[in-house]
Amino acid sequence: MEKINLMMIFLSMALSMTFAQNFQNDLPLKQPRKLVEYTNETVLLGFDNYTAHIPEGYKNYTLSFYTYFLFKNWDSSLINDKYLNSFTITSKINDTNKNRFDKNFICEYNYSRPAYSGNNKQYYIVRYSCYSDLIESGIPKLINLTTDFENDIYINNSALYKVSPSLEVFKKDLLSLNLKNVKMFEMSDNYDNINNINKNENTLYSIKILANATILNKNQASFKIKGQKEQNGGVDSNNIQLFTNSYGNPKKVPCVGYYKTDTDDEYYYFLESKGSNNLNNAELQYSVCNVTTKDDIFILDFEESQNSTILPDKVESKRNSGGLSTGGIIAIVIPALIVLLGVGALAFFLSRKVSPSPPPMKNIANNTMGVVASSEAVVHK
Repeated sequence: MEKINLMMIFLSMALSMTFAQNFQNDLPLKQPRKLVEYTNETVLLGFDNYTAHIPEGYKNYTLSFYTYFLFKNWDSSLINDKYLNSFTITSKINDTNKNRFDKNFICEYNYSRPAYSGNNKQYYIVRYSCYSDLIESGIPKLINLTTDFENDIYINNSALYKVSPSLEVFKKDLLSLNLKNVKMFEMSDNYDNINNINKNENTLYSIKILANATILNKNQASFKIKGQKEQNGGVDSNNIQLFTNSYGNPKKVPCVGYYKTDTDDEYYYFLESKGSNNLNNAELQYSVCNVTTKDDIFILDFEESQNSTILPDKVESKRNSGGLSTGGIIAIVIPALIVLLGVGALAFFLSRKVSPSPPPMKNIANNTMGVVASSEAVVHK
């Protein structure tokens, strides 16, 4: 009986542990984090107008380029050289003399202008001029920007909200970014001395913002995007390159853009990728689109509810004929096996025959005393 009681206790404990484990597995692993609401956003877009200021004989020279930001929902009174502090960009340079050395670029606020205003959103394009100190070496063959942009740059005492996925393309192509290639602004003819650039807004190229964009469809090979109705976001062209990255690798995606009337009889801008592209894990939010034939630039800004990352296809778990996944089957089978083993053990103990109790020992002393008493009785007779 004692063994049966112990078995019942063991079975109860096993069942309790099994169902407790299942209950814990049903709970979320982590409490969902509260969404952070940003009153303003600072997005690092990229670079252009790389210039080597090399005097005759080039015994020493300096380098410069522009760095561009998108300021979204900023207080316009804060967009000036009083609040927009300078910062440093670090780099490693390989030159024609087979030297490799570190070089810093000091970046200072240069100019800003509104880009788009509508739907309760205000955008500014902000430009910084970045200069190196004197370099006494060969001509740069490779400039590798090593700054951790997302964590090391602070504007008005605030870290960057985001780094554009296009940044990797600009970093890799820094040496080729000049007025005849990808550009974000149209500069005046006097661009050798960047401090003396004509700052009239008419000399700046109009960067457009494709605001409130939505994704109509996307997969690992293609996408289609619809932008706002106003004809100031995209550009009609069959020669558009969208700059993004996939797993940190720069990627240029050929696209076509056009305005047309949609099913609601409203006018929208559409942007479609061309051909089959490897877009696995590519991010589209704040990507830069370059219209190569017209030197136009526009930035993608999606509605807040949009997931703008092209995620890998999910691999579904194998399911049996009843529709349960492998994990679900295991979760059912293991507790069932424990219960069956417990019941089997219990049945085994109950089915065993109880050994008969040994017969009680005869009270030999009492019997002897009885015999003696009877004998004595006979004798006395």
